[in-house]
Amino acid sequence: MMRLISTCCVIAMAVSLGSGCGSSIPDDAPLIARQPRISPDYSDVVIPPNIAPLNFVIEEEGDDFAVRISGESGSSVMVASMDGDIRIPERAWKTLLAQNKGKKLSIVVYVHRQGGWLRLSAIENTVAHDRIDPYVVYRWMRNLHHFHERLYLMQRSLESFEESVVLDNKSIGGECINCHTFFNGRTDMMTYQVRSGDFGLPMMLVKDDEVTPIDTRTSGFSKSPAAFTSWHPSGKLMAFSVNRVSPFEHTVGQTRGEWDNDSDLALYLVASNRVTSTSGISDPMRRETWPAWSADGKKLYFSSAPQLPFNEFRNVRYDLMQIPFDASTMEWGVPEVLVSSDKVKMSCVEPRVSPDDKWVVFCGCEYGNMACFLKSSDLHILNTQTGAHHKLDVNSELSESYPTWSRNGRWISFVSKRRDGLLSHIYFSHFDKSGKAHKPFILPQRDPRYYDSCARTYNRPELAVAPVRITGSALAKDICEPDETIEPPKSFNRANRKDVSQPLPSMEWGRQ
Repeated sequence: MMRLISTCCVIAMAVSLGSGCGSSIPDDAPLIARQPRISPDYSDVVIPPNIAPLNFVIEEEGDDFAVRISGESGSSVMVASMDGDIRIPERAWKTLLAQNKGKKLSIVVYVHRQGGWLRLSAIENTVAHDRIDPYVVYRWMRNLHHFHERLYLMQRSLESFEESVVLDNKSIGGECINCHTFFNGRTDMMTYQVRSGDFGLPMMLVKDDEVTPIDTRTSGFSKSPAAFTSWHPSGKLMAFSVNRVSPFEHTVGQTRGEWDNDSDLALYLVASNRVTSTSGISDPMRRETWPAWSADGKKLYFSSAPQLPFNEFRNVRYDLMQIPFDASTMEWGVPEVLVSSDKVKMSCVEPRVSPDDKWVVFCGCEYGNMACFLKSSDLHILNTQTGAHHKLDVNSELSESYPTWSRNGRWISFVSKRRDGLLSHIYFSHFDKSGKAHKPFILPQRDPRYYDSCARTYNRPELAVAPVRITGSALAKDICEPDETIEPPKSFNRANRKDVSQPLPSMEWGRQ
Protein backbone atom coordinates (compact mmCIF):
# COMPACT_ATOMS: atom_id res chain seq x y z
CA MET A 1 0.00 0.00 0.00
CA MET A 2 1.17 3.56 -0.78
CA ARG A 3 0.10 6.11 1.78
CA LEU A 4 -0.24 9.81 1.00
CA ILE A 5 1.02 12.11 3.71
CA SER A 6 -1.59 14.73 2.82
CA THR A 7 -3.33 16.21 -0.19
CA CYS A 8 -1.84 19.22 -1.99
CA CYS A 9 1.69 18.21 -1.04
CA VAL A 10 4.69 16.72 -2.80
CA ILE A 11 7.42 14.37 -1.63
CA ALA A 12 10.20 12.30 -3.12
CA MET A 13 10.26 8.61 -2.36
CA ALA A 14 12.49 5.63 -2.90
CA VAL A 15 10.01 2.76 -2.86
CA SER A 16 6.83 3.81 -1.07
CA LEU A 17 5.50 6.79 0.80
CA GLY A 18 5.62 5.12 4.19
CA SER A 19 3.05 5.77 6.88
CA GLY A 20 1.20 8.84 8.03
CA CYS A 21 -2.20 10.46 7.88
CA GLY A 22 -4.30 10.55 4.75
CA SER A 23 -5.80 7.98 2.40
CA SER A 24 -3.91 4.93 1.14
CA ILE A 25 -3.37 3.94 -2.48
CA PRO A 26 -3.17 0.19 -3.03
CA ASP A 27 -0.33 -0.94 -5.26
CA ASP A 28 -2.84 -2.97 -7.25
CA ALA A 29 -5.45 -0.22 -7.62
CA PRO A 30 -7.87 -1.14 -10.44
CA LEU A 31 -6.59 -0.08 -13.86
CA ILE A 32 -8.41 2.14 -16.34
CA ALA A 33 -6.86 0.96 -19.59
CA ARG A 34 -6.15 4.34 -21.19
CA GLN A 35 -3.81 7.20 -20.57
CA PRO A 36 -5.15 10.05 -18.42
CA ARG A 37 -6.34 13.32 -19.88
CA ILE A 38 -3.87 15.98 -18.81
CA SER A 39 -3.31 19.62 -19.77
CA PRO A 40 -0.93 20.72 -21.13
CA ASP A 41 -0.38 17.54 -23.11
CA TYR A 42 2.95 16.25 -21.80
CA SER A 43 2.49 12.68 -23.00
CA ASP A 44 4.72 10.61 -25.30
CA VAL A 45 7.25 13.41 -25.73
CA VAL A 46 11.03 13.60 -25.72
CA ILE A 47 12.26 16.17 -23.21
CA PRO A 48 15.65 17.78 -22.47
CA PRO A 49 17.53 16.62 -19.36
CA ASN A 50 17.66 20.26 -18.20
CA ILE A 51 14.01 21.30 -18.65
CA ALA A 52 11.89 22.77 -15.84
CA PRO A 53 9.18 20.53 -14.30
CA LEU A 54 6.32 19.72 -16.67
CA ASN A 55 3.51 20.76 -14.33
CA PHE A 56 0.03 19.78 -15.50
CA VAL A 57 -3.65 19.47 -14.60
CA ILE A 58 -5.39 16.09 -14.37
CA GLU A 59 -8.63 16.41 -16.33
CA GLU A 60 -10.34 13.38 -14.88
CA GLU A 61 -13.33 13.00 -12.56
CA GLY A 62 -12.25 12.54 -8.96
CA ASP A 63 -12.18 14.00 -5.45
CA ASP A 64 -8.49 13.29 -4.83
CA PHE A 65 -5.52 12.84 -7.14
CA ALA A 66 -1.98 11.54 -7.00
CA VAL A 67 0.86 11.08 -9.47
CA ARG A 68 3.91 8.86 -9.30
CA ILE A 69 6.81 9.88 -11.57
CA SER A 70 9.60 7.33 -11.89
CA GLY A 71 12.47 6.47 -14.16
CA GLU A 72 14.51 3.38 -14.89
CA SER A 73 17.06 4.63 -12.37
CA GLY A 74 16.94 6.44 -9.04
CA SER A 75 14.07 7.40 -6.77
CA SER A 76 10.50 8.21 -7.69
CA VAL A 77 8.53 11.38 -7.04
CA MET A 78 4.98 11.35 -5.64
CA VAL A 79 2.68 14.35 -5.95
CA ALA A 80 -0.72 14.60 -4.26
CA SER A 81 -3.47 17.10 -5.04
CA MET A 82 -7.13 17.71 -4.18
CA ASP A 83 -7.91 19.76 -7.28
CA GLY A 84 -5.87 17.92 -9.93
CA ASP A 85 -3.16 20.58 -10.17
CA ILE A 86 0.18 18.77 -10.28
CA ARG A 87 3.21 20.86 -9.32
CA ILE A 88 6.38 18.80 -9.35
CA PRO A 89 9.14 19.73 -6.85
CA GLU A 90 12.02 21.20 -8.84
CA ARG A 91 14.90 19.61 -6.92
CA ALA A 92 13.47 16.09 -7.07
CA TRP A 93 12.60 16.59 -10.77
CA LYS A 94 16.13 17.68 -11.67
CA THR A 95 17.58 14.69 -9.86
CA LEU A 96 15.21 12.33 -11.64
CA LEU A 97 16.12 13.72 -15.08
CA ALA A 98 19.85 13.58 -14.35
CA GLN A 99 19.54 9.91 -13.38
CA ASN A 100 17.57 8.97 -16.48
CA LYS A 101 19.25 10.57 -19.50
CA GLY A 102 18.44 8.50 -22.56
CA LYS A 103 15.87 6.51 -20.61
CA LYS A 104 12.11 6.36 -20.18
CA LEU A 105 10.20 8.38 -17.61
CA SER A 106 6.89 6.93 -16.39
CA ILE A 107 4.00 9.06 -15.11
CA VAL A 108 1.20 7.11 -13.38
CA VAL A 109 -1.95 9.05 -12.46
CA TYR A 110 -4.25 7.90 -9.63
CA VAL A 111 -7.76 9.26 -9.12
CA HIS A 112 -9.95 8.75 -6.06
CA ARG A 113 -13.65 8.39 -6.60
CA GLN A 114 -16.48 7.33 -4.34
CA GLY A 115 -15.59 3.67 -4.69
CA GLY A 116 -11.87 4.12 -3.97
CA TRP A 117 -8.59 4.64 -5.84
CA LEU A 118 -8.14 3.93 -9.54
CA ARG A 119 -5.01 4.18 -11.68
CA LEU A 120 -4.70 4.95 -15.39
CA SER A 121 -2.25 3.59 -17.92
CA ALA A 122 1.20 5.11 -17.58
CA ILE A 123 2.37 8.02 -19.69
CA GLU A 124 5.86 7.30 -20.96
CA ASN A 125 8.17 10.12 -21.94
CA THR A 126 11.84 9.94 -22.92
CA VAL A 127 14.65 12.00 -21.39
CA ALA A 128 17.10 12.88 -24.17
CA HIS A 129 20.86 12.99 -23.74
CA ASP A 130 20.83 16.33 -25.58
CA ARG A 131 20.52 19.47 -23.49
CA ILE A 132 18.57 22.48 -24.70
CA ASP A 133 19.96 26.01 -24.58
CA PRO A 134 19.11 27.24 -21.08
CA TYR A 135 17.29 30.46 -22.07
CA VAL A 136 14.63 31.62 -24.49
CA VAL A 137 14.00 35.29 -25.34
CA TYR A 138 10.70 36.32 -26.89
CA ARG A 139 8.20 39.10 -27.44
CA TRP A 140 5.18 38.94 -25.12
CA MET A 141 2.20 41.08 -26.05
CA ARG A 142 -1.55 41.44 -26.29
CA ASN A 143 -3.21 40.01 -29.37
CA LEU A 144 -3.92 43.41 -30.94
CA HIS A 145 -3.86 43.66 -34.70
CA HIS A 146 -2.45 47.12 -35.35
CA PHE A 147 -1.25 48.26 -31.93
CA HIS A 148 1.63 47.36 -29.65
CA GLU A 149 0.25 48.57 -26.31
CA ARG A 150 2.43 47.23 -23.46
CA LEU A 151 4.78 45.03 -25.40
CA TYR A 152 7.60 43.25 -23.59
CA LEU A 153 10.86 41.66 -24.65
CA MET A 154 11.09 38.83 -22.13
CA GLN A 155 13.60 36.16 -21.18
CA ARG A 156 12.90 32.88 -19.46
CA SER A 157 15.14 30.21 -17.99
CA LEU A 158 14.18 26.83 -19.44
CA GLU A 159 15.83 25.09 -16.51
CA SER A 160 13.55 26.80 -13.99
CA PHE A 161 10.57 29.15 -13.96
CA GLU A 162 12.72 32.27 -13.58
CA GLU A 163 11.49 34.98 -15.92
CA SER A 164 12.43 38.64 -16.34
CA VAL A 165 11.78 41.64 -18.55
CA VAL A 166 14.59 42.57 -20.94
CA LEU A 167 12.83 45.67 -22.26
CA ASP A 168 9.36 47.09 -21.57
CA ASN A 169 8.10 49.30 -24.37
CA LYS A 170 6.49 51.58 -21.77
CA SER A 171 10.02 52.82 -21.07
CA ILE A 172 10.29 54.06 -24.67
CA GLY A 173 6.89 55.70 -24.87
CA GLY A 174 4.90 52.59 -25.79
CA GLU A 175 6.61 52.19 -29.16
CA CYS A 176 7.30 48.95 -31.04
CA ILE A 177 10.34 46.74 -30.40
CA ASN A 178 10.91 43.64 -32.52
CA CYS A 179 13.16 41.21 -34.35
CA HIS A 180 15.78 40.52 -31.67
CA THR A 181 18.66 38.42 -33.05
CA PHE A 182 21.67 36.92 -31.25
CA PHE A 183 25.14 36.10 -32.51
CA ASN A 184 25.53 32.32 -32.09
CA GLY A 185 23.08 32.34 -29.20
CA ARG A 186 25.21 34.88 -27.30
CA THR A 187 23.26 37.67 -25.67
CA ASP A 188 26.28 39.98 -25.37
CA MET A 189 26.07 40.46 -29.15
CA MET A 190 22.57 41.12 -30.38
CA THR A 191 20.41 43.40 -32.46
CA TYR A 192 16.79 44.46 -32.23
CA GLN A 193 14.65 46.99 -34.06
CA VAL A 194 12.75 50.02 -32.81
CA ARG A 195 9.75 51.60 -34.54
CA SER A 196 9.10 55.02 -33.04
CA GLY A 197 7.72 58.34 -34.20
CA ASP A 198 9.67 60.08 -31.44
CA PHE A 199 12.97 58.19 -31.39
CA GLY A 200 13.29 57.13 -35.02
CA LEU A 201 13.56 53.70 -36.63
CA PRO A 202 17.01 52.45 -35.67
CA MET A 203 18.52 49.00 -35.56
CA MET A 204 19.96 48.74 -32.05
CA LEU A 205 23.33 47.00 -31.88
CA VAL A 206 24.34 45.59 -28.48
CA LYS A 207 27.99 44.62 -28.21
CA ASP A 208 30.09 44.28 -25.04
CA ASP A 209 27.46 46.08 -22.94
CA GLU A 210 27.41 49.04 -25.33
CA VAL A 211 24.26 49.96 -27.21
CA THR A 212 24.52 51.76 -30.55
CA PRO A 213 21.53 52.96 -32.63
CA ILE A 214 22.17 52.46 -36.35
CA ASP A 215 19.99 54.12 -38.98
CA THR A 216 20.16 51.64 -41.87
CA ARG A 217 17.81 53.66 -44.07
CA THR A 218 19.85 54.89 -46.99
CA SER A 219 18.72 57.29 -49.69
CA GLY A 220 18.63 55.71 -53.12
CA PHE A 221 18.25 52.21 -51.66
CA SER A 222 15.38 52.19 -49.23
CA LYS A 223 13.55 54.58 -46.98
CA SER A 224 12.45 51.61 -44.89
CA PRO A 225 14.23 50.53 -41.70
CA ALA A 226 15.99 47.23 -41.08
CA ALA A 227 13.71 44.36 -40.09
CA PHE A 228 14.67 40.67 -40.13
CA THR A 229 18.34 40.14 -39.28
CA SER A 230 20.87 37.29 -39.30
CA TRP A 231 24.40 37.45 -37.90
CA HIS A 232 27.22 36.05 -40.01
CA PRO A 233 29.11 33.34 -38.02
CA SER A 234 32.23 35.53 -38.11
CA GLY A 235 30.45 38.16 -36.04
CA LYS A 236 31.82 40.84 -38.37
CA LEU A 237 28.68 41.48 -40.40
CA MET A 238 24.99 40.78 -40.50
CA ALA A 239 22.41 40.39 -43.24
CA PHE A 240 19.19 42.33 -42.84
CA SER A 241 16.01 42.99 -44.77
CA VAL A 242 14.36 46.32 -45.45
CA ASN A 243 10.61 45.91 -45.71
CA ARG A 244 7.77 48.29 -46.51
CA VAL A 245 5.06 46.46 -44.58
CA SER A 246 1.42 47.49 -44.30
CA PRO A 247 -0.98 45.52 -42.07
CA PHE A 248 -4.47 45.10 -43.49
CA GLU A 249 -7.73 43.25 -42.95
CA HIS A 250 -10.29 41.87 -45.35
CA THR A 251 -13.60 40.05 -45.14
CA VAL A 252 -12.96 36.91 -47.18
CA GLY A 253 -11.01 33.90 -45.88
CA GLN A 254 -8.37 34.58 -43.24
CA THR A 255 -9.08 38.20 -42.46
CA ARG A 256 -5.74 39.43 -41.11
CA GLY A 257 -2.65 39.97 -43.20
CA GLU A 258 0.44 42.04 -43.86
CA TRP A 259 1.32 43.39 -47.28
CA ASP A 260 5.01 43.77 -48.02
CA ASN A 261 5.05 46.55 -50.62
CA ASP A 262 8.72 45.97 -51.34
CA SER A 263 11.73 44.39 -49.66
CA ASP A 264 15.42 43.88 -50.27
CA LEU A 265 18.40 42.40 -48.45
CA ALA A 266 21.71 44.01 -47.56
CA LEU A 267 24.71 43.49 -45.30
CA TYR A 268 25.86 45.71 -42.45
CA LEU A 269 29.64 45.63 -41.83
CA VAL A 270 30.14 46.26 -38.15
CA ALA A 271 33.75 47.49 -37.99
CA SER A 272 33.61 49.82 -40.99
CA ASN A 273 29.98 50.95 -40.54
CA ARG A 274 29.12 50.24 -44.16
CA VAL A 275 26.17 48.71 -45.94
CA THR A 276 26.64 46.52 -49.00
CA SER A 277 24.34 44.57 -51.28
CA THR A 278 24.15 42.83 -54.64
CA SER A 279 21.49 42.42 -57.29
CA GLY A 280 21.00 38.76 -56.35
CA ILE A 281 19.49 39.81 -53.02
CA SER A 282 18.08 43.23 -53.92
CA ASP A 283 16.51 42.87 -57.35
CA PRO A 284 13.94 45.63 -58.10
CA MET A 285 11.75 43.01 -59.80
CA ARG A 286 11.69 40.77 -56.70
CA ARG A 287 10.87 40.92 -53.00
CA GLU A 288 13.72 39.45 -50.92
CA THR A 289 13.36 38.90 -47.18
CA TRP A 290 14.05 36.55 -44.22
CA PRO A 291 17.87 36.21 -44.46
CA ALA A 292 19.58 33.26 -42.73
CA TRP A 293 23.30 32.43 -42.90
CA SER A 294 24.63 28.93 -43.23
CA ALA A 295 26.68 27.77 -40.25
CA ASP A 296 29.92 28.08 -42.21
CA GLY A 297 29.00 31.54 -43.49
CA LYS A 298 29.46 30.57 -47.14
CA LYS A 299 25.78 30.76 -48.12
CA LEU A 300 22.94 33.10 -47.43
CA TYR A 301 19.46 31.57 -47.46
CA PHE A 302 16.47 33.84 -48.01
CA SER A 303 12.93 34.09 -49.38
CA SER A 304 12.18 35.76 -52.70
CA ALA A 305 8.96 36.53 -54.59
CA PRO A 306 8.08 38.45 -57.77
CA GLN A 307 6.60 41.93 -57.55
CA LEU A 308 2.81 41.78 -57.88
CA PRO A 309 0.11 44.40 -57.27
CA PHE A 310 -1.80 44.46 -54.00
CA ASN A 311 -5.01 43.09 -55.51
CA GLU A 312 -3.09 39.84 -56.16
CA PHE A 313 -1.84 39.46 -52.57
CA ARG A 314 -3.04 35.83 -52.43
CA ASN A 315 -0.81 35.03 -55.40
CA VAL A 316 2.40 36.32 -53.78
CA ARG A 317 4.43 33.22 -52.95
CA TYR A 318 8.10 33.16 -51.96
CA ASP A 319 10.75 30.75 -53.25
CA LEU A 320 13.37 29.43 -50.84
CA MET A 321 16.72 30.64 -52.19
CA GLN A 322 20.43 30.50 -51.49
CA ILE A 323 23.36 32.55 -52.76
CA PRO A 324 27.08 31.79 -52.26
CA PHE A 325 29.19 34.35 -50.41
CA ASP A 326 32.91 34.70 -49.72
CA ALA A 327 33.46 36.78 -46.59
CA SER A 328 37.19 37.12 -47.23
CA THR A 329 36.67 38.85 -50.58
CA MET A 330 33.07 40.06 -50.13
CA GLU A 331 32.19 38.43 -53.45
CA TRP A 332 28.80 36.92 -54.24
CA GLY A 333 27.88 33.95 -56.39
CA VAL A 334 24.73 33.27 -58.41
CA PRO A 335 21.42 32.84 -56.52
CA GLU A 336 19.74 29.44 -56.73
CA VAL A 337 16.15 28.35 -56.13
CA LEU A 338 16.06 25.50 -53.59
CA VAL A 339 12.29 25.16 -53.22
CA SER A 340 10.13 26.61 -55.99
CA SER A 341 6.86 28.08 -54.78
CA ASP A 342 5.30 27.35 -58.18
CA LYS A 343 6.11 23.66 -57.88
CA VAL A 344 5.08 23.17 -54.25
CA LYS A 345 2.15 25.63 -54.41
CA MET A 346 3.10 27.33 -51.18
CA SER A 347 5.09 30.30 -49.94
CA CYS A 348 8.44 29.40 -48.32
CA VAL A 349 9.46 31.84 -45.59
CA GLU A 350 11.36 32.15 -42.29
CA PRO A 351 14.27 29.79 -43.09
CA ARG A 352 16.65 28.85 -40.27
CA VAL A 353 19.77 26.74 -40.76
CA SER A 354 20.88 23.98 -38.38
CA PRO A 355 24.30 24.40 -36.70
CA ASP A 356 25.70 21.45 -38.70
CA ASP A 357 24.51 22.98 -42.01
CA LYS A 358 22.60 19.78 -42.89
CA TRP A 359 19.06 21.10 -42.49
CA VAL A 360 16.99 24.19 -43.17
CA VAL A 361 13.69 24.46 -41.34
CA PHE A 362 11.19 26.89 -42.87
CA CYS A 363 7.49 27.77 -42.93
CA GLY A 364 5.29 26.76 -45.82
CA CYS A 365 2.04 28.71 -46.07
CA GLU A 366 -0.68 29.49 -48.57
CA TYR A 367 0.71 32.89 -49.59
CA GLY A 368 2.60 35.91 -48.30
CA ASN A 369 5.54 36.20 -45.94
CA MET A 370 3.96 36.45 -42.46
CA ALA A 371 3.29 32.83 -41.57
CA CYS A 372 2.03 33.62 -38.06
CA PHE A 373 -1.15 35.12 -39.54
CA LEU A 374 -2.00 32.13 -41.71
CA LYS A 375 -3.74 28.99 -40.50
CA SER A 376 -2.13 27.11 -43.40
CA SER A 377 1.43 27.64 -42.12
CA ASP A 378 3.37 24.44 -41.33
CA LEU A 379 7.01 23.71 -40.59
CA HIS A 380 8.99 22.03 -43.36
CA ILE A 381 12.56 20.72 -43.45
CA LEU A 382 15.09 20.81 -46.29
CA ASN A 383 18.03 18.40 -46.45
CA THR A 384 20.85 20.57 -47.81
CA GLN A 385 22.84 17.52 -48.96
CA THR A 386 20.11 15.89 -51.04
CA GLY A 387 17.79 18.81 -51.75
CA ALA A 388 14.81 16.77 -50.54
CA HIS A 389 12.24 18.49 -48.34
CA HIS A 390 9.10 17.45 -46.48
CA LYS A 391 6.62 18.59 -43.88
CA LEU A 392 7.71 17.92 -40.28
CA ASP A 393 5.65 15.72 -37.96
CA VAL A 394 5.18 18.57 -35.48
CA ASN A 395 2.38 20.46 -37.20
CA SER A 396 -1.23 21.04 -36.21
CA GLU A 397 -4.29 22.26 -38.09
CA LEU A 398 -3.39 25.82 -37.07
CA SER A 399 -0.47 28.18 -37.62
CA GLU A 400 3.13 27.22 -36.87
CA SER A 401 5.83 29.87 -37.30
CA TYR A 402 9.12 31.40 -36.13
CA PRO A 403 11.26 28.24 -35.96
CA THR A 404 14.75 28.35 -34.49
CA TRP A 405 17.47 25.84 -33.56
CA SER A 406 19.32 25.10 -30.36
CA ARG A 407 23.08 25.48 -30.57
CA ASN A 408 23.61 21.70 -30.63
CA GLY A 409 21.02 21.27 -33.42
CA ARG A 410 18.97 18.78 -31.43
CA TRP A 411 16.00 21.03 -30.53
CA ILE A 412 13.67 23.15 -32.63
CA SER A 413 11.68 25.91 -30.97
CA PHE A 414 8.67 27.51 -32.66
CA VAL A 415 5.34 29.16 -31.90
CA SER A 416 1.98 27.59 -32.59
CA LYS A 417 -1.68 28.62 -32.29
CA ARG A 418 -2.78 25.00 -31.81
CA ARG A 419 -4.02 25.53 -28.28
CA ASP A 420 -6.86 27.98 -29.03
CA GLY A 421 -6.43 29.21 -32.62
CA LEU A 422 -5.86 32.78 -31.47
CA LEU A 423 -2.75 33.09 -29.28
CA SER A 424 0.74 31.87 -30.16
CA HIS A 425 2.64 29.82 -27.58
CA ILE A 426 6.19 28.47 -27.55
CA TYR A 427 6.75 24.76 -28.30
CA PHE A 428 9.86 22.57 -28.41
CA SER A 429 10.57 19.47 -30.48
CA HIS A 430 13.50 17.08 -30.21
CA PHE A 431 15.25 16.73 -33.58
CA ASP A 432 17.26 13.52 -33.44
CA LYS A 433 20.35 12.49 -35.42
CA SER A 434 18.25 10.65 -38.00
CA GLY A 435 16.39 13.85 -38.90
CA LYS A 436 13.15 13.00 -37.09
CA ALA A 437 11.30 15.76 -35.23
CA HIS A 438 9.43 14.33 -32.25
CA LYS A 439 6.07 15.36 -30.79
CA PRO A 440 6.37 18.96 -29.51
CA PHE A 441 5.55 20.14 -25.99
CA ILE A 442 4.60 23.60 -24.76
CA LEU A 443 6.85 25.82 -22.62
CA PRO A 444 6.25 24.57 -19.04
CA GLN A 445 4.92 26.97 -16.41
CA ARG A 446 4.94 26.93 -12.61
CA ASP A 447 1.14 27.27 -12.53
CA PRO A 448 -0.27 24.31 -14.50
CA ARG A 449 -3.39 26.39 -15.34
CA TYR A 450 -1.35 29.36 -16.61
CA TYR A 451 -2.35 29.01 -20.27
CA ASP A 452 -6.06 28.90 -19.36
CA SER A 453 -5.95 32.51 -18.16
CA CYS A 454 -3.01 34.10 -20.01
CA ALA A 455 -4.40 36.41 -22.70
CA ARG A 456 -1.05 37.33 -24.23
CA THR A 457 0.68 35.95 -27.27
CA TYR A 458 4.30 34.77 -27.61
CA ASN A 459 6.27 35.89 -30.64
CA ARG A 460 9.68 35.19 -32.21
CA PRO A 461 11.36 32.94 -29.62
CA GLU A 462 15.15 32.87 -29.81
CA LEU A 463 17.13 30.30 -27.84
CA ALA A 464 20.17 31.66 -25.98
CA VAL A 465 23.11 30.21 -24.10
CA ALA A 466 23.01 32.89 -21.38
CA PRO A 467 20.60 35.55 -20.10
CA VAL A 468 20.65 39.10 -21.41
CA ARG A 469 22.81 40.94 -18.87
CA ILE A 470 22.38 44.54 -19.99
CA THR A 471 19.57 46.24 -18.09
CA GLY A 472 16.30 47.40 -19.55
CA SER A 473 16.97 50.93 -18.29
CA ALA A 474 20.26 51.01 -20.21
CA LEU A 475 18.55 49.76 -23.35
CA ALA A 476 15.76 52.33 -22.99
CA LYS A 477 18.21 55.18 -22.34
CA ASP A 478 20.15 54.46 -25.50
CA ILE A 479 16.90 54.49 -27.49
CA CYS A 480 15.46 57.66 -25.95
CA GLU A 481 18.70 59.59 -25.35
CA PRO A 482 21.36 58.19 -27.70
CA ASP A 483 24.78 59.84 -27.60
CA GLU A 484 24.96 59.29 -31.34
CA THR A 485 22.95 57.51 -34.00
CA ILE A 486 25.34 56.00 -36.52
CA GLU A 487 24.37 56.44 -40.16
CA PRO A 488 26.23 54.49 -42.84
CA PRO A 489 27.38 56.62 -45.79
CA LYS A 490 24.63 57.25 -48.33
CA SER A 491 25.39 57.24 -52.03
CA PHE A 492 24.24 53.81 -53.20
CA ASN A 493 22.20 53.81 -56.40
CA ARG A 494 19.51 51.13 -56.15
CA ALA A 495 18.99 51.16 -59.92
CA ASN A 496 22.56 49.97 -60.51
CA ARG A 497 22.09 46.23 -61.00
CA LYS A 498 24.14 43.53 -62.70
CA ASP A 499 23.11 40.56 -64.81
CA VAL A 500 22.57 37.65 -62.38
CA SER A 501 23.78 35.16 -64.99
CA GLN A 502 27.33 36.22 -64.08
CA PRO A 503 29.05 36.21 -60.67
CA LEU A 504 27.62 39.14 -58.76
CA PRO A 505 29.89 41.88 -57.40
CA SER A 506 29.04 43.60 -54.15
CA MET A 507 27.79 47.17 -54.36
CA GLU A 508 28.32 49.55 -51.48
CA TRP A 509 26.79 52.86 -50.79
CA GLY A 510 29.29 55.32 -49.41
CA ARG A 511 30.61 58.81 -49.99
CA GLN A 512 33.37 59.00 -52.59
